[in-house]
Amino acid sequence: MSEAQRGRQRLANRFAKLKLSAARHGPAKTALRYLYNELRRLIDFEVCVVQASSGAPYAWPDAQGYETRVVEQTEFLEKLSEELKQDNLAWPFQRGDVCTASVCQDEIVGFNFYTFQDTIVRNGLSFRVPHGYVYSFKSFTAPSHRGRKLEPDRWKASRAHRNRVLGKDPKSIFYINVTNLESLAANKMSKSITLGYAAYALLFGRLLIFNSPGCSRHKTGFARTSVVCD
Repeated sequence: MSEAQRGRQRLANRFAKLKLSAARHGPAKTALRYLYNELRRLIDFEVCVVQASSGAPYAWPDAQGYETRVVEQTEFLEKLSEELKQDNLAWPFQRGDVCTASVCQDEIVGFNFYTFQDTIVRNGLSFRVPHGYVYSFKSFTAPSHRGRKLEPDRWKASRAHRNRVLGKDPKSIFYINVTNLESLAANKMSKSITLGYAAYALLFGRLLIFNSPGCSRHKTGFARTSVVCD
């Protein structure tokens, strides 16, 4: 395939994705997502919705063919799918955070962590976790296993683990990029509560942070930190 043909194929794939997004989420939201992503090519920034779980029980059925459970660092690193391997996955274990994994045929094909501590987002920036909440982060599913509702299964397992260990299940807090329309739609169905909005931008080497009044009231959102990523 020539370079010109590959270019046409990329454009065709991009148009197909836009068309599918417009059908699912509407043309206005799709256009805003497109403009947002184009602007990110020029400016290093992110705008997020900060939400909390409603506390309602999860009604999703168990994912068939998968075991969903808490795993420790050694098992996690040994069994992690090649599709999910990335740098800096040991530090949540080292500070005592809990990992819930989706296991298929002795391979970890999805995972997420939860913590009660403020957590670094990038060098110089952290996400504040208010007292009484648990923060869910680093949620990933291997591309070949997506579409099977593994993330809701991990949420259920995380909640069951907290109930066993703590005797209660604090509300979860998390943030989602405003262009992640799929996750926002799923959270709407699960009746997640929007607390506010948080954003940051890196301009001329200076980190700018914005937290909406709702985030400030709940003592959450982005904050500066002296901690840097390994």
